[in-house]
Amino acid sequence: MDGIVKGIIKLNPLTEIILLISVSIISFTNEGIKMDTLILVIIAMISSCTGLIRTSIKALSIFAILQGIKYFVFPILPNTISAHFGLLVIHAPKLIPIFLVGQILIKTNSIRSIIYALKKIHLSDSLIIPLAISIRYFPSLREERMLISDAIKIRGVTGLKKIKVAVIPLLVTASNTADELAQAITVRGIENPARKTFVDDTRFHIWDGIMLALCIIMFFNARFQLFL
Repeated sequence: MDGIVKGIIKLNPLTEIILLISVSIISFTNEGIKMDTLILVIIAMISSCTGLIRTSIKALSIFAILQGIKYFVFPILPNTISAHFGLLVIHAPKLIPIFLVGQILIKTNSIRSIIYALKKIHLSDSLIIPLAISIRYFPSLREERMLISDAIKIRGVTGLKKIKVAVIPLLVTASNTADELAQAITVRGIENPARKTFVDDTRFHIWDGIMLALCIIMFFNARFQLFL
C-alpha cells in the first residue's frame, strides 16, 4: 500500500469528512455547470496543496473531456446514442469532486486517524469496522493484482489461459486478504469500548477553520446563488 501523502497543508480527518459530505450534497443539489466547475477547481486546489497534484490534474482533465463531449459531440450524434450515454456524461462530472475529496481523505491519513475521526462523530462500530477494512482492502488487492499480472507476463501466458491463470489466484488472494485484515483490525482492539489514545495530532488548525468556512460558503452559494 502506498505511504501517506504529504503536502504544504495538512487537514484534520474530521474536516475532510465534513468536506466530503458537503461536496456530495452540493454536487447533486446543484444543476449549473458554472457551480460544478467552481467546486471542482476549489477541490483540485485543495487536493494539490495536500500533495495530490497528479490526481488533481487527472480529475480536471476528465472533467474537461466529459464537458467537451456533452457540449460539442452529443449535439451532432444521433438521438439514440445520446440517450444511452447522456446519463453517464451528465452525472459523471458531479462524481469527480467527490472522488477527489475521497482521495484526499484516504491518501493523506492513516486508517487509525480516520477511525478516530469517525468515532468523534459517534458513528456506529458496525459501520466503522467495515469501512476501515475496505480502505485497507482495495489497495492491498490492487497490489496483488499487479503482482499476478507481472507473473503472467514473465511466464508468457496468452489467450484465454491468461484469464484463467489470473482470476483463480486473484479470488483466493481476495478471500485471504479479507480474512487477514479482519483479524488484524480485531487484534488491534477496535471493538474495545475503552477510550483510546492516538499518537497523531488530532487538533484543529487554521486550515481546518478555513475549510469549514469554505463549506459554509459553498452551501450558501448553492442555496442562494451568491456568486454564480
